[in-house]
Amino acid sequence: MANPREEWNRLDVLLETATAAVSGCGVPVGRSGVVHGNVVWDECCEGYLFIRVVRTNVADPFPTATQTPSDCTLELATLVEMGILRCAPVMDDNGNPPSAQAQSDFAEEVIRDKSILFHVITNHNPDWAHYPTVIDSWNPLGIEGGCGGGAWQFFVDVALCPCGPIDPT
Repeated sequence: MANPREEWNRLDVLLETATAAVSGCGVPVGRSGVVHGNVVWDECCEGYLFIRVVRTNVADPFPTATQTPSDCTLELATLVEMGILRCAPVMDDNGNPPSAQAQSDFAEEVIRDKSILFHVITNHNPDWAHYPTVIDSWNPLGIEGGCGGGAWQFFVDVALCPCGPIDPT
């Protein structure tokens, strides 16, 4: 059986939970996925839910990064970002800005997504986790190429598992 704390498994469970949550709230996304590196801001009009690793550090105490050697088992804290991109109001072909109402409606969408993801993250505290999820911050994602939204950053504990026995020689 796979280790549920293994980083990929942890991200996958969070993504599935968030996808179900936004759908259950009546605002489903057309795409969702685990992203490596930066998110590609494309095809967002059906909604794009993403999760990615920002960084991983050795933690003592969790989630604070440490460089102090320890005889104890090393704990890892991974800063994860989970967000949603959606179609955003932009200038029209004549250079006219979007209406105040269109901008307000989009802000309401983003705040709704923010709330849904917050509840997913704060309720993600599985039995097998060594530490509870620690929320860092919400970051608005400005409008680029007709897409915009926001993302939460938060720490989870993970395990990095080898693919097999390691030969120390």
